Amino acid sequence: MASARASRLLLEAPDVRGAIPSVLGLIGEAAHVDRVSVMETRNRSTRRTAAGGGERVDGPGVTPYLTEACSFTCDERDFSSVFAQLRAGRSVCLSPSEIPGSRAAAGIEGVDTKTKAIVPIFRGERVHRVVGFDNTRQQRAIDASELAALETAAGVIGAALHREASSMTCAASASAPPRSVSPDSPTRTP
Repeated sequence: MASARASRLLLEAPDVRGAIPSVLGLIGEAAHVDRVSVMETRNRSTRRTAAGGGERVDGPGVTPYLTEACSFTCDERDFSSVFAQLRAGRSVCLSPSEIPGSRAAAGIEGVDTKTKAIVPIFRGERVHRVVGFDNTRQQRAIDASELAALETAAGVIGAALHREASSMTCAASASAPPRSVSPDSPTRTP
């Protein structure tokens, strides 16, 4: 039901990015999670980074993330097993307290998160965004049917963002001035 309402909201929204906080709220409430976030992934030449340059909705009484950009960024190398699963198209359920290593990153682990599900959103062959579903009040198992519902919700968000990006590309192409062809230009036929 929440996925249908979220789909409708995203389809009817003139600004998909502007509708995402409402959609995250619907999904979080339906999934009984305390925080839902959409984080962009970025590749940099020297390191691969997952950055939370996206949207987040915190439930009532939940500690919000800090507003500094560093609190939303993590180096993929510190979470290589998580990102390997995401790149392979698999969602990941984790308990941040069980993550090995000393470097913490609020973007991937969450603030005060006890249990987290992370679902990839692909654009072509690459993970373009991830959606995080955090439980901050208690550690709990996320069963297969619940994870499937979260994956459906993430797919709806990904499809809407892709549609918006495609529409913007088409609009930019349509508004570009036509290229003139000189009579001396070689003509190609398909």
